[in-house]
Amino acid sequence: MRILILILGCMYFSTVVRADMLPSKDFIETCTVEKQQKEKESCLSCGDAYFDDVDACKNRYASQGYTKRCKTSGASVWTEIWCKPSVSGVQTSTPSSVKPVGSTAEEKQISTDQAGCQHVRSVESLFSLSVLFGMLVMRRRRLENKDNNIASF
Repeated sequence: MRILILILGCMYFSTVVRADMLPSKDFIETCTVEKQQKEKESCLSCGDAYFDDVDACKNRYASQGYTKRCKTSGASVWTEIWCKPSVSGVQTSTPSSVKPVGSTAEEKQISTDQAGCQHVRSVESLFSLSVLFGMLVMRRRRLENKDNNIASF
């Protein structure tokens, strides 16, 4: 029983450990639309990708002729810059076919706190906590039954 609780506890904390480390204080982000967009190109910033859906931006923009230019730092959440040659020869930063971020149910799984850190609500965490709670309730009932059996003698 203790081993099972230990395993489930490790499963729970493994989902929490996916947090990103902050870059060093002297880090300068080079993966921005302003720094990556060249003349006669249309570039956009895609913040849809995260650890559970690594190919979100690729699935969304590669079929529209965009190619991935760069990716910001981040292990669980990051931003990618996608560019393509501009049809009219005029630079634009977002195409008309782009949906705003947060418009799909999947995108609403990510929230941002006041410090700018993004948190992904994890189904695994909720499931693990539910299982641990259930195991604790079962253990308590078993101990209560044991005490009742001893008192009846």
